[in-house]
Amino acid sequence: MARIELPTLCHDDRLSLAGSCRTCLVRADGQIVSAVSPPATPGAAVEVGAEDLRALRRDAVAAWSAVPGQ
Repeated sequence: MARIELPTLCHDDRLSLAGSCRTCLVRADGQIVSAVSPPATPGAAVEVGAEDLRALRRDAVAAWSAVPGQ
């Protein structure tokens, strides 16, 4: 099993894993999903470094930083 560090804003032991911050997006078996929900399945082809995924993560961080009071 590969361990890959991905950015998250929603990781907090007090919260359920929802993936709502969208900063951990990956491509799993061709579908763009959050890395925390649903969990990866054994044998799944997971891509993390594609430019479109990095752009989506940057956009998510930009959107969160634009929210008043955050």
